Amino acid sequence: MNSSRSAVNTTDEKSPRLETLTRQNTGLQENILMVDDHPENLRLLYQLLSKRGYKVRPTRDGKLALKFALSTPPDLILLDIMMPGMDGYQVCEQLKACPQTKDIPVIFISALNEVFDKVKAFSVGAVDYISKPFEIAEVVARVENQMLLSRLSKEILAKNARLQAEIEERKRIEAELRDSQRWLSAVIKTNPNLLYVYDLIEQQTVYINREIYSDIGYTIEETQQMAGAFLPNFIHPDDLPGFSEHISRIETAKDGESFEFEYRIQHKNGESSWFLSRDTVFARTADGKPWKILGTATEISDRKQAEL
Repeated sequence: MNSSRSAVNTTDEKSPRLETLTRQNTGLQENILMVDDHPENLRLLYQLLSKRGYKVRPTRDGKLALKFALSTPPDLILLDIMMPGMDGYQVCEQLKACPQTKDIPVIFISALNEVFDKVKAFSVGAVDYISKPFEIAEVVARVENQMLLSRLSKEILAKNARLQAEIEERKRIEAELRDSQRWLSAVIKTNPNLLYVYDLIEQQTVYINREIYSDIGYTIEETQQMAGAFLPNFIHPDDLPGFSEHISRIETAKDGESFEFEYRIQHKNGESSWFLSRDTVFARTADGKPWKILGTATEISDRKQAEL
């Protein structure tokens, strides 16, 4: 900057109001790159911002500033306009054209006070404009305002990234769950045994893997009209006491215990088929009582016939 005027209005250098403008402690030292060809301006801003906890890197050359910004991207750039060689407008344009530096906020600090100059500064990508001579309080306030906006923007980007990662993870888990469900469904459908879930509290069968009612001569409408559980309705009367004892054992079962029970299922035509059930508790009530039974039933009629 070639202006001979002082860059700072010294009337408020010792103002008590500055005590309220110190930077909030973020736990990380934020970096500011200062670009001005006037050594006095660099010294003044360096002292001003360093005292407030910023890590300040001064340079008098626009091309060198671009190298610094690319190698060690700062959190904010304070940029003069009137400089020899590459002026501030050209520096800002190149910063905004580079993917690695395009998001770094730039504040112009210049003695150019015409509306045209300020409009051009914003058109090349500046976020703010400070006129020289500047007030110290104004510089501190504008710098801290941009730093706050930058911190908030980074937090939002980080949260969005975490949210996107969580969404992708959920999609992955849901896809794996769908695959597992398809696999389990295929296993259940092709299993020759009966698989069922029995509710001990409601005393009814809440799931069964195939339409056994049709195997024993009933329609689904007929079974729906029957009261209580599905399987107990078809157990041979002589086997009902054994079924009750079987349920009693399960009601006092520990986790991991399984129980077997042999019984006959009556067909609608009066015939019977022998089955072997293996049952275990897989769900309990809030107070730890057995609630739902997971069971398998295998037809053993041929074995029973051979035993006669």
